[in-house]
Amino acid sequence: MTGKKLNDFNDYVSLYGSRIVEKWVDYCVYNKEVTFERINKPIK
Repeated sequence: MTGKKLNDFNDYVSLYGSRIVEKWVDYCVYNKEVTFERINKPIK
C-alpha cells in the first residue's frame, strides 16, 4: 500500500487496533465466541 490507502489504513489501525487485538485474543487464546462488528462511520 502506498499514499492515501496507507494513510487510511494507519488511521484505521490507530483507532481500532486495540479492539481488533482484543477480539483475536478472545477468539484464538480463550476460544470465546466473537461477535461481528460493522464499522459504518467514516474514520476522518
